[in-house]
Amino acid sequence: MKSDDSYKNGRDAIRSVAFCTSSFTTACYDVSNMIPAEHDASSFTFDDQAESFDRRAGLPAASARDVALVLQELLDGSGLVIDIGAGTGEIGSVLASGSSSYVGIDISAPMLFAFRRKLGPHSGCLVQADAGRGWPIVSGQANLVFSSRAAHLLPPELFVRETLRVAHPAGAVVALGSVKREQGSLRADLRREMRRLLAAAGIRARGGRRARETLVASFETHGARPFRPRRVASWSVSERPADSLRAWREKSGLAGRSVPEQIKDDILRHLEDWSQKRHGEPTTSRQTVEHYELSGVCLPGRSTSENVCITDIVRNKGDV
Repeated sequence: MKSDDSYKNGRDAIRSVAFCTSSFTTACYDVSNMIPAEHDASSFTFDDQAESFDRRAGLPAASARDVALVLQELLDGSGLVIDIGAGTGEIGSVLASGSSSYVGIDISAPMLFAFRRKLGPHSGCLVQADAGRGWPIVSGQANLVFSSRAAHLLPPELFVRETLRVAHPAGAVVALGSVKREQGSLRADLRREMRRLLAAAGIRARGGRRARETLVASFETHGARPFRPRRVASWSVSERPADSLRAWREKSGLAGRSVPEQIKDDILRHLEDWSQKRHGEPTTSRQTVEHYELSGVCLPGRSTSENVCITDIVRNKGDV
């Protein structure tokens, strides 16, 4: 059970643009009370995916709990979690219901509405803000900065700068989460071809792996210690070309980029033809396994280079 201090710590960490109240009742999650985050042509939001995201791209509930439990181990039952790109809260809702203070940040109000439905009263704070412009968090508060499948959407130099600013003086952990697909899986095959077509159209897809490597290397220049990527959850997936293509049609943009509708339509039509030639009927199912991987760094305390790192306490569920 959380203490009142746990709620207070989460609330007091927020600098602005929050919709938490001192009473931490369910009114704390009233998105209508939030100051809208600014949008411009370079911002990519998931407003139109809020209702379908968990069905289309969410983790199984048991796997989300496994990930959250590993993250909670990093805090040893206490400390403040800042979740960047909290989305619908598939992992964040479990973190928020644990013993740690939790602040989830996302630019999309519809995504936070979906998150809110998973929360009970007294379960942390949700904040609508554009994390690509700065984080509304008081400096020196965070014990864990977590971002699941979202860090690559932000400017890397800003992510590093804001993480270093909000990190606790005693040290902090930066954990970057991603979903890994088997090399020969249908989804991975379709995604590679889609990215090739985007590149041919002059559009560079946002790459999660490249972005994570850039962030880790940047943190190392500030004395951070990287930890070896670990698979912390695995699950079976039934995949069909028709499902992937339908999901891409339902969302705005492709591969984290805004794409003109005509180019998007052309790419998806090509993918449909290409997939049928390569994989057969689009409604044919194939079984595969997907994995959730955590990578990142340990930031040393400002007065010492010693701090607990994920490699010391995370149960290894298969090295990558």
